[in-house]
This record gives sequence, structure tokens and C-alpha cells, in this order.
Amino acid sequence: MAFATKFCDLYSQNYQDFSQDGQQWIDAVRKCLQVSLVQTLRPYLPFTCEDVKRIAFDSHTPCYVKPIPESPSISVCNLDASDYFSVFWTIQSSLKTSTDSSLRTIRSMFETLKQCTVSFLPSFSFDGPVRLVKLKLKYLFIFGRRRRSNSDDKMKILNDFVDSMAYTLHWQENEVLWFSDPEINSNISASSETYIDIFLTDRNVYDLDVKNTTVPSNLNTTINELKKMTQTGDLNGNIGGFSFKILSSQGCLDASCDTLLFNVTANDNGMLL
Repeated sequence: MAFATKFCDLYSQNYQDFSQDGQQWIDAVRKCLQVSLVQTLRPYLPFTCEDVKRIAFDSHTPCYVKPIPESPSISVCNLDASDYFSVFWTIQSSLKTSTDSSLRTIRSMFETLKQCTVSFLPSFSFDGPVRLVKLKLKYLFIFGRRRRSNSDDKMKILNDFVDSMAYTLHWQENEVLWFSDPEINSNISASSETYIDIFLTDRNVYDLDVKNTTVPSNLNTTINELKKMTQTGDLNGNIGGFSFKILSSQGCLDASCDTLLFNVTANDNGMLL
């Protein structure tokens, strides 16, 4: 209730800002998510809080893609960029107060969009209010107790590294929202290279929950600072027992990063210890 009510209210308050297709989708998803929880209301079934949470999150992807089975055109795959990003970034901005719930929701929504056979994403140009930067990283395990790692561990460590970058670059204070999409494999080796896609936007453009925001973000300045610190190595550091070095940063104009706006390679200093 604490997590979902906030967003239900936000979409109701900003309902007229969505297109007709977006409004249809919001109405359908709201009902689908509610109906999926009806089974937990039966008093003769001993659901725990964790059961309810699992059922709720397991329902998100099917409700995003096909909230009304007999109306397949109502789908996250058919939303335009403006509607999708208004929902996406509003949920993402809540990470400060509801990390576990909102992170699972936003990642589910993004992974679902990438799997759509038809969506705006392949043709979207990341040269406006949403930017895409691809980082190439090298990481090395340096201290702490080693244990068997899985993809969730790696995602957390890589996301933590991006959050440390955001702190250094003052993204939150500058009203910049970010979402990191790491390249994940089955385990974490002692040393390896990997990639992270980082999506950035001006909070004032897409976040429906903007309140008392007086500082407009400047994405060009944000990107330029990231490029500069890629070269100097000032963003390299240690997270979760791993040492990280950014090898390069690329500005992508398309989702597959086939067309580049820039390609910055790190200087030789700031090598891994």
C-alpha cells in the first residue's frame, strides 16, 4: 500500500498529460495489478507478507505487456516515448525512498520494453531530454571475503558504482535522474571487463512528482563533466571489495549504440591496484 498508492495518486493527478493511448494503458494496468492481488485477500489462504510481495511483482511484466488479454493493442510496447518515460522516470525518481520495491519495478518495466517486438526504443534518438552513455569498465577484486557471486550480486555492485559516480558528479542535486543497465553474465570473476548503459534525463521533464524544484538540469554540462572525468580517472574507485576503472565512455544516439556522438578513452593514469 505504501509503495503503490503514491503512484496511483500521481497518475490520477497527471492523467490529462498522457495521450489517449497512455490513459488507456494506465487504466488497464492499474486494474490488472489490483486483480492480480485478489487471491491474497482470501482469509482461508495463509499468505505471508513475502508471498504478497512476490505475487505483486510477478504480475508487473504480464500487466505491462497485456493488461487486457482481449485487447492486445493496449501494451507497454505500443506506448509512445513521452508516455513511457513519464511513467518510467517517475518510478525511478522514487528510488531515494523505496529502493527495493521501485528498483524491481523499474527494471522489470525496462527489460519488458527491450523485449517488445515493436516499440519506439529502436528508433528513439538520445540527443534530447533523454541521453544514453555507454561505459566500458574494468574491475578487479582487491579485498574482503570472497564468496560465490551471482548475477544479482554483480548488478548491485555495478549499480553501486554508478551511484558513486552520480554522487561525485552531483547528479541528484542538479536534478538529473539516472538509470543504469549493466551487462550481466552468470558470475563475477576476480578480474574482468564489462559495459554499463546509463540513461540520463532532466527530472523536470518527465518526473510527475517534481515538487519545489528550482534548479533546471543541464544535460550537456552533465555529459561534459562525465567525459572529462573519464579521461582523468577521477571517477575510478573501490566498491564492494572491487576496484573499478572506467576505460571509455561513449555517447550513443540510438539504443544499440551504433551511432556515436562521442567516444572518450581514459588516460593511462588511475590504473587498477
